[in-house]
Amino acid sequence: MNSNGENNNLKSNNHLNSRIIGNKVCLFVFFSFILLCILVWINEVFDIPHLVFGAPGSLINWRESLSETVLIAFIGFFVMLIIIKGIRKFEQDEERILESREKYRTLVETIGDIVFTLDLDGRFTYLNSECEKIVHYNIHELIGRPFTDVLVPEYIEPTVNNFRQGLSGNEIPIYEIELLDKFGGKVPVELKVKSLLDPDGKTIGRIGVARNISEKKLAEEEIKKLGSAIEQSIDGIATLDMNQKLTYVNNAFAQMHGYSLGEMIGMDMKNLHDKAHIGEYNNAIDKVKSNGSWMGELIHLKKDGETFPAYMSGSLMKDSIGKISGILTVIKDITEKKKLETQLQNVQKMEAIGTLAGGIAHDFNNLLAGILGNISLMLLGMNSDNPIYEILKNLEQYVQNGANLTKQLLSFAIGGKYEVQQTDVNDLVKKTVGIFSRTKKEIAIYEKYAEDLCFVEVDQGQIGQVLLNIYVNALQAMPEGGELYIKTENITLDEDYVRPFNLKSGRYIEISVTDTGVGMDESIKQRIFEPFFTTKKRDTGTGLGLASAYRIIKTHKGIINVYSEKGKGTTFNIYLPTSKKEADKESLTVDNEKIIGGDEIILLVDDDDMVIYVGVKMLEKIGYKVMKARTGKEAIEIYRENQKKIDLVILDMIMPEMGGGEVYDFLKSINPRIKVLLSSGYSLKGEAREILKRGCNGFIQKPINMKDLSLKIRKILDT
Repeated sequence: MNSNGENNNLKSNNHLNSRIIGNKVCLFVFFSFILLCILVWINEVFDIPHLVFGAPGSLINWRESLSETVLIAFIGFFVMLIIIKGIRKFEQDEERILESREKYRTLVETIGDIVFTLDLDGRFTYLNSECEKIVHYNIHELIGRPFTDVLVPEYIEPTVNNFRQGLSGNEIPIYEIELLDKFGGKVPVELKVKSLLDPDGKTIGRIGVARNISEKKLAEEEIKKLGSAIEQSIDGIATLDMNQKLTYVNNAFAQMHGYSLGEMIGMDMKNLHDKAHIGEYNNAIDKVKSNGSWMGELIHLKKDGETFPAYMSGSLMKDSIGKISGILTVIKDITEKKKLETQLQNVQKMEAIGTLAGGIAHDFNNLLAGILGNISLMLLGMNSDNPIYEILKNLEQYVQNGANLTKQLLSFAIGGKYEVQQTDVNDLVKKTVGIFSRTKKEIAIYEKYAEDLCFVEVDQGQIGQVLLNIYVNALQAMPEGGELYIKTENITLDEDYVRPFNLKSGRYIEISVTDTGVGMDESIKQRIFEPFFTTKKRDTGTGLGLASAYRIIKTHKGIINVYSEKGKGTTFNIYLPTSKKEADKESLTVDNEKIIGGDEIILLVDDDDMVIYVGVKMLEKIGYKVMKARTGKEAIEIYRENQKKIDLVILDMIMPEMGGGEVYDFLKSINPRIKVLLSSGYSLKGEAREILKRGCNGFIQKPINMKDLSLKIRKILDT
């Protein structure tokens, strides 16, 4: 049992003993009075001298008359009653005091805080039982010990100073300290201490209350963390009253709208929406009020008048009793998301158009193949002084221009690389600049090349075509002349940058082309890579140049971006992934002007009659013997019967019923050492590349030029 309980039991025992003693005193006085009356009566009746009070003539002489004796007896009786009543009143007062003490003791023991008293030396003289719950000490362990024994060291000095101020008569405010519990743990408490006075008003010690505020501190810490999270959030967070006045905004909310925090408090939320979109905002707020919440996209207005798309969620706020107190809104700026969506839509649109254009270009290529083949046949062996020689050469050039246009269309439509090789982009850029600068002297060109530029694996012809298209675009933006800045460098693209393009992060090379031309506004910039889009007159541009450039770079797993402002020029940035292979700078030099023939036997396989006709004529003209097949099945049968005679198969990739890939696999199963030249109006991509990986010896794109065909054939046959 603790000391408080012992004190209470002791007080109860003292009270009981007091009552017993009081009762005994009353009985003693009562019987003494009765005895006195009897003695007086005996003395009076029997006239016994000096029986009780001494000799005659003494101070107390009871030998008076009986009436005097009776009077004295009655007076004594009343005195006895007064004494008894006084004793009873004392007992009642003591009972009330004890009851009051018991009430206060119960209050102190159940208060939930540590209640303590200290003497003038700062030692504990009293503690309630709450100290056992909060600091885990038994009361006996602390009585008589200095209060500093339960203080965390850094709080000892300021707490002692506060107590001294109290002794000098100054008020000690409520303040927070940390107590040290029995096991070394720290307990935050709120401390209130006052002087303890005796009945004369003299200070005899201290009385104090220490309230455990651990839960309060945890709650404050959680609130602090929540507040910090709200302030550091990249999303705008704000609260409104029911009149739509802003009552709180975080930094992100203020920054995305271009205001300071002070400017926003009290502002009407409607001021953050322009007239064209205020109706959408009002509908959103009405839904929040009626449904309790709403989320969706809205257009917000900045301080400078610029608008931006935002995703807003709003919900009603309620106080502790469930009464609606305002609206909580969270705003996310989705400008970048909208840009990505636009890019995706453009890509999807270009792919859809590309599919259509690809089919047209493939069929057109076959037509050009027939025309070009016939022209080549007519020119073969014709002297340059022949009257129709120049006409045929012009026709050949026009067909070649058409073939180049078709090639651009195919590059845009399905992509693909024709002849991929490790390339020093610096050399490639220098060659294209040389070609461009010879014809456009009014443009000043400034070049800056990275000395350690990494190699890339590209189709040099296609990348050269991309660069020339960009140079031409710059030329048209500078009709009065200007400056063209070309730069190359190594660069690392991180995950965030390449994610919208569905590419891998890592090492890339950058080709930057900047002109000082007229620039372009946002509406033109958004459409710059669209097929058939052009700002030039209908008879001066096809609108395929930059569209095919976009497709070519995409096919090479690269990125092409454009940055431009009206009147401030334009910059095109091209990013191509670096090669992981070691550079091979050896190149094969071929005399492109010479047509090389032979006498081997060639099997020509194509489903187009014109291609078969022209192909047979061309091959026979340069000395080859030709077998022909118009379907895959026919080709397999012919080869099975004549495999020992046939030296080379020229195989079309796109045919009905049985495609080039399936035919190749059948032929390969017949003769694993077969030599095959794959032919297609499409580029070297997808299935064509897979066929080459399976052992096919080469690839040539339609329309086929006789010189190119002769060189390809000899390269395969002579290997």
